Amino acid sequence: SNIPPLRYNLFGASVGGPVVKDKTFFFFTYEGRRQVAPTNRAVNVPTLAEAQGDYSGASYIVRDPVTGNPFPGNVIPANRLDPVGSKLALFYPAPNVPGAASGKGNFNANTSSRTSPNDYVARVDHTFNENNRLYGRFLAEPSTSTTSALFPVAAADPFATTSLNYYYNASGTYYHNFSPGVINEARYTYTKRKAFAIGSAAGTNIASQIGLTGTDPSFFPTVVVQGFQTIGAPSQQQRLQGPIRSDAINDNLTIVRNKHTIKLGGEYRYSSNLDKYSPTAGGSFTFNNVATGSALAALQLGWVQQASLLATDPILSRADSYGFYIQDDWRVSPKLTLNLGVRWDIDQPRWEKNNRQNSFDPLPINPVSNTPGIITFSGLNGVSRFAHGWDLNNIGPRIGFAYKATDQWVVRGGGALLFAGEYDQATPIVANTGFSRQGSFVSPDNGVTAAFLLRNGLPATSSPAAADLTSGFGAVAVGARPTTAVSFFNQNRRTGYLYQASLDLQRQFAGNLLIDIGYLGTFGHHLPAPDALSINQVPTNLLRSGNTQSLRPFPQFSNVQIIAADIGASKFNGLNLGVEKRYSGGLLFKANYTVAKLLDNAASRNERAGYPGVGAFTDYYNQANNWGRSGNDIRQRLIFSTVYELPVGRRRQIRVTNKALDFVAGGWSIGAVSELATGTALSPAMLTNTSNSFSDGQRPNVAGDPYLESPTISRWFNTAAFAAPAVNTFGNAGRTFGNGPGMISVDASLLKDFSVSERIVVQFRAEALNILNHPNFANPNTQFGSPTFGQITSLISGNQSRILQLGARLSF
Repeated sequence: SNIPPLRYNLFGASVGGPVVKDKTFFFFTYEGRRQVAPTNRAVNVPTLAEAQGDYSGASYIVRDPVTGNPFPGNVIPANRLDPVGSKLALFYPAPNVPGAASGKGNFNANTSSRTSPNDYVARVDHTFNENNRLYGRFLAEPSTSTTSALFPVAAADPFATTSLNYYYNASGTYYHNFSPGVINEARYTYTKRKAFAIGSAAGTNIASQIGLTGTDPSFFPTVVVQGFQTIGAPSQQQRLQGPIRSDAINDNLTIVRNKHTIKLGGEYRYSSNLDKYSPTAGGSFTFNNVATGSALAALQLGWVQQASLLATDPILSRADSYGFYIQDDWRVSPKLTLNLGVRWDIDQPRWEKNNRQNSFDPLPINPVSNTPGIITFSGLNGVSRFAHGWDLNNIGPRIGFAYKATDQWVVRGGGALLFAGEYDQATPIVANTGFSRQGSFVSPDNGVTAAFLLRNGLPATSSPAAADLTSGFGAVAVGARPTTAVSFFNQNRRTGYLYQASLDLQRQFAGNLLIDIGYLGTFGHHLPAPDALSINQVPTNLLRSGNTQSLRPFPQFSNVQIIAADIGASKFNGLNLGVEKRYSGGLLFKANYTVAKLLDNAASRNERAGYPGVGAFTDYYNQANNWGRSGNDIRQRLIFSTVYELPVGRRRQIRVTNKALDFVAGGWSIGAVSELATGTALSPAMLTNTSNSFSDGQRPNVAGDPYLESPTISRWFNTAAFAAPAVNTFGNAGRTFGNGPGMISVDASLLKDFSVSERIVVQFRAEALNILNHPNFANPNTQFGSPTFGQITSLISGNQSRILQLGARLSF
């Protein structure tokens, strides 16, 4: 029932073509497309009764957060309902999955994303003479994407959004031959983009209609109710990004001397980004079940566990990079070739053109709280304009070899020190404290006491003036409720790097058959973590119930986080067995079987496993417990592809001269591409963090064996094997356990060639994507305390039901 419907494309007209004149070649093409991608979504929503405050049919008790006593009849009295929170609860759609329990995938609907891109390509090649050539290219793609709403009120829908994207790229390359053995290539590339993401929450006045104050009234709020689907834009209410500039200048010189081919060169890259970022201009409000027994009830009672607001000033971020290299391909003998090289990478730390950038110094005493830790600002009081210090020793040697032992045996190997770049992604909208309308408000005891009542609105926030940027900015006295969260770059951060080694053995057999056995090892150090690392956690020896805000290392702030912390480490070992039959006798195929193991201590930017919450981070003071199987750890994987031309036909081994017989029986081919892979690791986490430490996360206790001999979609692992840890403690579960579902994908094709004449062939194509119509399921929910704990409720991203498509191709 969760298999998404057919995905289809509607293609517009394409025009264009080449023009050749003397020594110049021109090419231009335009293509307009419209792509529609329907998607099925199963989400957790409350029943109609629960949305109105009636929990008489629920299996849990709803408590009054003021007295701690259960509400009579498990129904919240009308006079206790928060006038704002109770209205927000009614924005949920009604359940539409018969028999599904409250909050267990009980709303299922189809939505669609529509993308309309227009592509332009222009190219010119000009030959001045035999030693000088010029190449130029222009690319453009303006596009619009919209995702329709699932919820009755679009502003409350977490999926509905509109994106406007504009991309332009121009590149020119000049080739000059100084001599037959000395060639230079100079290139300049200019890239300009704009990206406007506008959520359905933008441009409404619903906040004012329901009485929500303290936020920008033109945005619908983001409402996070633990155990249920988020209401409103989940992370980005609006972002106006552009222009985004990325210029690159490259020069590469090739020198051929006897047995040496030497390449050397350098590059410079300019990067800038102008951003007006409003991720939570309408406010973001989180509700948990600590005080009430139900996060939904906490919303209806207006019992906010934490809330924030962020809308930045225009931020023009900058960062440039430089690279230099030299490499020698040395043909030592007819059997042995060596590759020797070295590269030096220099990445400029992030900076902002108008110094709208903050940092953090954990040592000075804050004048407001009389505790360590102050926010600092670029360009003020001797602070550098750069987000952190330079890392100038990123010099990476490389070595490789290829040895031809015999005409049938070849051995290849190599090693390198590779640098991954300063950050794990672009950094245009970070470290903006002091240059935005911003507020962060957190319950001092994990929701037992409300951060504030929703009926009173979000506490006042405003954009600070230049005179406000002092050493006491954002701080409050110890014991007062904090208002500011700080994120910053570690001043002494290192650029991440990888040690990589490979060894490969190839053997050629008769019949165009090739067998390849190879090893690859990659070992990462100081890799940037995608999730900000909190350093404002209560020490584990001080954990207790109640108000623990004053026990935090920096109690004057609600949180203090390191952006792209350089703490990541990884270890990959993989063995690959490949078999390839090159085309002969109408048959070709290629198969690769990989056995591998990938361990790390921080989630990647894109994880196959999709860890819940904050990825690997839990206890800041026990980071060794973050080590485990990566979310991209796939232990076994097989890829197989083949094309086989049936030997019957006018131009094939079994020659058919009769046209009628050839029309029916000749010219057939079949093809297939398949992938089989084992599942990724699962990571247990608590839906509600009860450690009272303000940590990034908490894991459950392991109370038994989580493995099941016969897992099902509704119970993939033994959920009884986990238990909630005691309050004020961290669970003893490791980072990972078990495996999620594996993956099977088979695409097939049936081709028929019709010989119109000796020079003209018409090919008929019948193709099937996911010909087995096999659903590849995503990992189960591993958040202990969630109504769907242990259940699989969706497919992996991109999985689609069987698609059949027919086509024809004319060759002449």
